[in-house]
Amino acid sequence: MKDKKVMIYFLLPLVIFIWGSFLVRLFKGFYPDVGTKIISGVNVPAKMKENNLPDTFSIIANYRDPFLGKSVSMNSGKVVRAIPVVKKAPEVKIPWPLIAYKGMMKNAKANKKLAVVSISGKSNLMNSGDLINGIALENIEKDSIEVAFQNETKWVKK
Repeated sequence: MKDKKVMIYFLLPLVIFIWGSFLVRLFKGFYPDVGTKIISGVNVPAKMKENNLPDTFSIIANYRDPFLGKSVSMNSGKVVRAIPVVKKAPEVKIPWPLIAYKGMMKNAKANKKLAVVSISGKSNLMNSGDLINGIALENIEKDSIEVAFQNETKWVKK
């Protein structure tokens, strides 16, 4: 009976110590900021010194390139600046408006042709070479017209 009491007095503090260390580690895992102090709005660990000096070392990377098999040496005296790449804005292509060829009128004396062209629902009288809403009339035929829009040409039939 005495042996059991001695074992309890010995094992009870050991069990409390083990469970306590487990709970402390668990608590630190959920709350890692405990033990830091705030200096001017930035979290800094309490163990960190107030006067930090910048690192004053350089890396000498003269080792063999694993892909090329050659030794690479870095020139420390040269400063290489990257040239900024200016990206072109993508050209915005406007879709063709709705074009309908309604008919043609011809002046017999002057041998001049006029076309009745509907652009986006609005009727216009156009000669060859006229430009309306970015649409240029190139050629007029009896049954069709040739129109140009944004460096593209199309034939539109009646």
